Amino acid sequence: YLKQTIEFLHSHGKVYIVRLPISKEIFELENKFMPNFNEIIQPIAQTADGYLDMTGENQLYAYIDGNHLWKESGKLVSKKIAAWIKTK
Repeated sequence: YLKQTIEFLHSHGKVYIVRLPISKEIFELENKFMPNFNEIIQPIAQTADGYLDMTGENQLYAYIDGNHLWKESGKLVSKKIAAWIKTK
């Protein structure tokens, strides 16, 4: 369904996929259940205008509950995403 959503959204403009940073604990859980996530997402991501995986920066941010970014961290992540999109 993600691929179909990307195809639909292309008729309205550019489409970017962003894997947001998450806490260490949530990241470990994700890797336990789907250790090859990036391999799986790559063919789908190629249909988008860009894919940004921010999980390499997980430790740089604060989280409310492990999954949701604290307000100030959310602002920093949003700025990074905006700067990345400008390079596309």
